[in-house]
Amino acid sequence: AAPPQRTSAPAGDAHPQGLRGLVLDDRSRAVPGVAVHLVESASNDPLLLPLMRQQQHFLAPVETGYSAADGSFALGLEVVQDKVYDVYVVSDRHAIARLTGLRLLPDTWHDLGAITLGPGAVVRGRVTVAGRPDIPVPQAVVSIDTGGAFADAALRALPGGQGTLVAHVDAAGYYELPRAPRRGGVVVRALAPGFAQVVRRDVEMATDRPVEVDFELPPGQTLVGLVADSAGAPVPGARVEAWATTAQLEPLIGFTDDDGRVELHGLRPEAHRVRVVAAGFETLQRDDVAPDEELRAVLARRGRLEVVARAPTGTVLRRYRLALRRFFPSDPQAAPEAASLVDGGIGAVPEIRDQHVRLAGDTERAVVDGVPSGLFVCEVEADGFATTWSSPVRCGEDAPQTQVVEVVVKRGAEMRGQVVLPDGRPLADATVVTQPAGTMPESPLFRMLQGAVPTRASRRTTTTDGDGWFRLEHLALADYQLQIDHPAACRAIVRDLALREPVLRTLPPTRMPGGAVVRGHATIGGRVAGQMKVVLTTPPDVAAADALRLETITDADGRFRFDRRVPPGSYELRAAVVGTAEPDAEIFRQLLQLQRSSTTFAVPPGADVVDRDLDLPSAN
Repeated sequence: AAPPQRTSAPAGDAHPQGLRGLVLDDRSRAVPGVAVHLVESASNDPLLLPLMRQQQHFLAPVETGYSAADGSFALGLEVVQDKVYDVYVVSDRHAIARLTGLRLLPDTWHDLGAITLGPGAVVRGRVTVAGRPDIPVPQAVVSIDTGGAFADAALRALPGGQGTLVAHVDAAGYYELPRAPRRGGVVVRALAPGFAQVVRRDVEMATDRPVEVDFELPPGQTLVGLVADSAGAPVPGARVEAWATTAQLEPLIGFTDDDGRVELHGLRPEAHRVRVVAAGFETLQRDDVAPDEELRAVLARRGRLEVVARAPTGTVLRRYRLALRRFFPSDPQAAPEAASLVDGGIGAVPEIRDQHVRLAGDTERAVVDGVPSGLFVCEVEADGFATTWSSPVRCGEDAPQTQVVEVVVKRGAEMRGQVVLPDGRPLADATVVTQPAGTMPESPLFRMLQGAVPTRASRRTTTTDGDGWFRLEHLALADYQLQIDHPAACRAIVRDLALREPVLRTLPPTRMPGGAVVRGHATIGGRVAGQMKVVLTTPPDVAAADALRLETITDADGRFRFDRRVPPGSYELRAAVVGTAEPDAEIFRQLLQLQRSSTTFAVPPGADVVDRDLDLPSAN
């Protein structure tokens, strides 16, 4: 069956895939020179969401472009990943447009169509002293947040402060913010030196008139502080949070400058709980901090591990992947050195990223800095060896700040087997992937967490040879299953493969089931949308182990094709528009669209291709 047509790359862009579109105003005129940012969605790695809020570099755009004279833009990527992306379109004359839930296909340029920028709602008002409406507050600053933690953090992380909505009052205390979101509720806050912050929540936007939001600021105080390490060196970029202890209020947040100093305006004249967070340091928290006293925060540096990785012969390895994992012994009461690496579990340390070690000739040690308190193992993966873990090491408390860890890598176990078609003929070029035992590869939750949750099972991928045989080498001892895919057959899962010894295990032949290619054309109200998500599922009464869920997106002509064959049976097909300019309501809209577009169909035995179109009824 022929694949769907792909949207061609923009002229002059050599990237194999990306997103393109057109930026227009509400009169359908081109808007040139506006920034278009591609940002990875927080849904790709939920474990990193708290860090994204605290350290905004996690949210930096992966690609940025600008609209041309005709309003067109293109965001090309060298490598496409199985991730969800958001697009932010930022103009200094319009409300910011945000498109969410976007996916990219390899070797495909996706056309988002026209993105319309509206003039934005206008929020204006006056900031005065509480009880004295005749006295304006000098140096007051008014800002707007959307109320979504991730969206607000992503907007603040855009380069040059493009995503911030901030206004300074004039001499009479008046302000005006012209680029506010056009719909929904927002959070508007005002603060000034010498006054307490006041927050207005759920302020409803309007486009037919300015939204009036006045503030009366009561007396407040400013917290001034210095953040340093135990040697007295300043800690720049530390996040300082101050929480009022007598009211349920959000914290006031500031960041230290290059000299480690911070000023937090807007505190109430009462004791606050203060938390200081900085990369590579233990978090410091103090209760009952008086804002009229200077804060002096001394942060303890976190632990440092110096790792030496060796081959079984004793030779020092100079190239490998190194990761830090939390270790959970099967017997928590046992001493770390007595804990069983075979029976214990491992967990992620989101704030410490994996590193690809390339040692220079004058050193044998790789360094893992900023290790928090707890029990850990160092994970080493090198070419020609199985993933290997060090003995457990405890950091923090009374442990030395710097510790040396040695890891002797192991060869591991092997598996081999043959993949055949239903008639017994060998199947060449089938993809064989290892997974932890019990994995549910059709589960959206698994796909979301598979890169974030570490496992003891080695991740390996290979393909079958001309006789259908495959071989998987250097496998860590663990419980496995195999996922096997080929364009000519349906997916097969080989379960319950326990590797307990470093030996070669030969599996019985795996017979791949037959099936059909499912393809079609998706529209909304009979017309092609910019990008539609199409979902194929088994009926809800199918057991979880046998359930199937496939998802794809339409091309520029509304055509879709699932990248895997579907076995004979009954299925449900649904569609929803993604990447709208109203992301706050998108999840509810998509759920409604998926429900309204639901249709059932069957894949008959022996079918090679099943064509099935679907139309999402227009809401109008």
